Amino acid sequence: IDEAALREALLGREAVRFRSGPEGVLQLVTVPMAFRTDPPAVEGALVVGLALDHALAEELRGVTESEVAFVQEGRVLASSLARADEGALSPALRDTSAVVVVGGSEYVALSRPLPGAGGPRFVVLRSRTERLRFLDPLRTAPLAAAAAAVLGPVFLSYPVSRTVTRTLAEIT
Repeated sequence: IDEAALREALLGREAVRFRSGPEGVLQLVTVPMAFRTDPPAVEGALVVGLALDHALAEELRGVTESEVAFVQEGRVLASSLARADEGALSPALRDTSAVVVVGGSEYVALSRPLPGAGGPRFVVLRSRTERLRFLDPLRTAPLAAAAAAVLGPVFLSYPVSRTVTRTLAEIT
């Protein structure tokens, strides 16, 4: 137990701490336990932990429809990416926003610190490749319409012109 966090809780303030581990980060929140007296009396503290690991990253990936990662001090602690692809996050580790390429897809990465002193950063990666995929039909549809607009009348005019020229040939 973090004694400094415990002292803060006993003084009536919430404390957030992080501990790095081999599979991710443990976020520890220490909150004061006060009873309804006037004034409220802090009688103890409650410590709650949340594992910021690969399982949570996968769960967040499903909710946000984005790749996510927890990073600290230039290294990826846990992510929803394949371990081989985690190295591609290096631009996102230095800046608050960056464009990274992971597995042939382009992502926009947004990095924000988690609440608490000295904690890790949370990186959200939105696929630009996936988001722009809907533009492909929008690019090809006008070309197909233009081709139909030019070729349609050409093919339709041939039978009409044959009918007119046959009639003219018979008249002459």
